[in-house]
Amino acid sequence: MIITPQEFESVTGELLLPESRLFVETARMEYEELTSHEADIVHKEILKTLSSPLKVSGEDRAEDWESGWSQNLDSEITSIKDLIPKYMGKFPYVRWGGRFVKSLSKDFEYDMLQAIQLCLFEKWMKSAENIYEFGCGTGHNLARVRKVNKSANLTGLDWATSSQRILFEVNKKGILKCNGKRFNFFSPDRSFQLVEKSKVYTFAALEQVGSRHQDFVRYLIDSKVDVCLSIEPITELLNKNLKIDSFSEEYCKKRGYLEGYLTFLRDLETKGEIKILEAKRNYIGSMYLEGYMQVAWQPVENK
Repeated sequence: MIITPQEFESVTGELLLPESRLFVETARMEYEELTSHEADIVHKEILKTLSSPLKVSGEDRAEDWESGWSQNLDSEITSIKDLIPKYMGKFPYVRWGGRFVKSLSKDFEYDMLQAIQLCLFEKWMKSAENIYEFGCGTGHNLARVRKVNKSANLTGLDWATSSQRILFEVNKKGILKCNGKRFNFFSPDRSFQLVEKSKVYTFAALEQVGSRHQDFVRYLIDSKVDVCLSIEPITELLNKNLKIDSFSEEYCKKRGYLEGYLTFLRDLETKGEIKILEAKRNYIGSMYLEGYMQVAWQPVENK
């Protein structure tokens, strides 16, 4: 089965705009339903992983990410495709529409990622003059922002210096016009001032801080951003009574991923400090977790 624009909108609850609609129409994201045997394989593999030691996210993993992005830097970068992280598409089984399916097209998982990004960037970033991605890695997400916004000043921030080197190279070669800056979620550099009324986002990056997200949120509030869009694993939005969702929650806990983020934002909203514009699931993800839910919020003075 090939995902149509109608199915994409039905599953994600998002309205496709021109750029994202064109992508879904031409990407030919093909999948098939699992057999009972394949479903059993998926469940057993996840349970096996959850019972095994796993690397835990945190500040002490900085060198891992430095090394990870260096893999892209060590290869010759001639196009945006060379920025795709090496960890994408490891497994044929993915999450789609609240169930596991088997991907048949080569880049199914990455294409799902591209589709939801284009959809959300058209929705939130299209008219922005200044856009910042925190935890940008290789900068491949910024390429989708540039597709929907040709004129914005783009800045990618990451704690790995290899990220800044990649962004410098793609900018110099004319592959992607952007700037790079070092930034650590765990210790926000308040001397780095964002342009007021900027739009900022994170994509599967804030997950790495676990429960230590408060300082970053405070930094954004004080920076008077227009909107912050977080596309992350938001466990508060999961249905804990469903096995597929409980797998995602347990995996997030095991890896030390983002914890209490939406709860903290809701508390700030109650205190009148921010306004949550949207908090919802898109029902897409990898085999182990549904990692691409969205929360959009803004400081209350920007209402």
